Amino acid sequence: MFCCGADPFVELSENFIGQPLVVSKIKSFLRDDIKRRRMSDGPSIFVFVGIPGAGKTYLAGLIARILNRPLKTYDMANYKEASDIDSFTGPRQGLVGEGYLVSELRQNPRSVILFDEIEKAHISIVNEFLLSILGSNGAIQDKKDGTRVSTKDAVWILTSNCFEDIVKSAWTMEFTNAQTGAAGSAKLQTDAFLNKLQSRINQHHMSDENYICPGINKRNPFASQALLDRIQDRVFVFTPFFDSDLRQIAALELERLHRKMSTWEATKLKYSTHLTYHTPHTTTATRLTRLLLVLFDAVCIGLIQY
Repeated sequence: MFCCGADPFVELSENFIGQPLVVSKIKSFLRDDIKRRRMSDGPSIFVFVGIPGAGKTYLAGLIARILNRPLKTYDMANYKEASDIDSFTGPRQGLVGEGYLVSELRQNPRSVILFDEIEKAHISIVNEFLLSILGSNGAIQDKKDGTRVSTKDAVWILTSNCFEDIVKSAWTMEFTNAQTGAAGSAKLQTDAFLNKLQSRINQHHMSDENYICPGINKRNPFASQALLDRIQDRVFVFTPFFDSDLRQIAALELERLHRKMSTWEATKLKYSTHLTYHTPHTTTATRLTRLLLVLFDAVCIGLIQY
């Protein structure tokens, strides 16, 4: 519990660039979850969908840091078979081994658990395993000894790149040829668009059994009504960055790299944050950071002279 009347969730806004609607709503939910401790309402759950490279995984780590809880990340691409559920719950009695998730929850019951890119997991893990975790009496069974381990004190975050095609299409239509007016007016228009897009995906696409996730040719993992009932209003849509967001990310990353090099007396790193992008959805924070790191490495080995 936090003390002294300070709002710990201010750090979310201060350390996360872009996605203002997402960040605002998550701060509200986190405050509510801490007050109620969700003792009778099941585990805290957040579902991040939309554009890859928009900060979904980073935001999960930031939430864990603010809550002062350990973060445990599971790459769901490693759980493509139905039998892979044993990695979470442990093998049947008499076999050697222990379930990773069971062990984590026993040691750190208040962990932040991140299931990254949930759409890549076997559908039975989504439809069956997650339902037991996220229920109001949430618990998972240790197959080795039959005991049940509570999931209610953990924070559960699911990320997915599903619906990125829908987000990109709507974003392009809204902003590619948009004329920027007064700052206040532009913000109101943007907020209205983001709310409309969020509602559209929640109400129409999350339950679409025929939707195919781009790039992996797998069906929508969220279409089960039982699962939708559990995640309800906890789905957050991540959109592309505005140019101003990317310039701010670039400036912060370059400043970090500059501080890293500041002890090198013979080396000075000069940079410009005047960045231009031809389309609003081709550059992500992940790609931008990787590009800057490549340039930084090139400077360090003397391939670029400033």
